Amino acid sequence: ECQAAHWPQHKLSCKSENFILKICLCPTELTDPPIHRTLSCPANATFASLHTAIQTAFEWANNHCYDFVVKD
Repeated sequence: ECQAAHWPQHKLSCKSENFILKICLCPTELTDPPIHRTLSCPANATFASLHTAIQTAFEWANNHCYDFVVKD
């Protein structure tokens, strides 16, 4: 956790929060073998930047609409 006190010394060792995301193509019945990518994503990333990262990871041309669904 970032500390307000002694910030100049602390910021050198402070790391931003990061998430590891596994992205799977659905429906899986149409992809044999299953196709997925694992991305490391900063916690402060926008959905637009996440979209760009996914496009790059799958080598797509960014020519379709996108939608994000979060599952628990």
